[in-house]
Amino acid sequence: MPDKPRLERQAMCDRLAMEFQNDWIVNLGVGMPTLCSNYIDDSKEIIFHSENGVIGYGPLSQEGHEDQHLVNAGGQNVTQMPGWPLFTMQIHSL
Repeated sequence: MPDKPRLERQAMCDRLAMEFQNDWIVNLGVGMPTLCSNYIDDSKEIIFHSENGVIGYGPLSQEGHEDQHLVNAGGQNVTQMPGWPLFTMQIHSL
């Protein structure tokens, strides 16, 4: 039996992302899962969450359009989606 060609990383992540259901909140951890945000089915509302606290983000940013403060768990620049929340953290010393 001939060897099957290996799937590219993005192709594997696209296939996994097809399993995401409407109204799911999906935590995308470090590594290959971060690429799943590149596949967004417009017929579904899916909220992506990252271990570093980012919630409601979209695909990886295009080169030249990065927001250095908006990164996923892997430190890759991502885009913001409509309605994404913005949180601030203030640390006060007593």
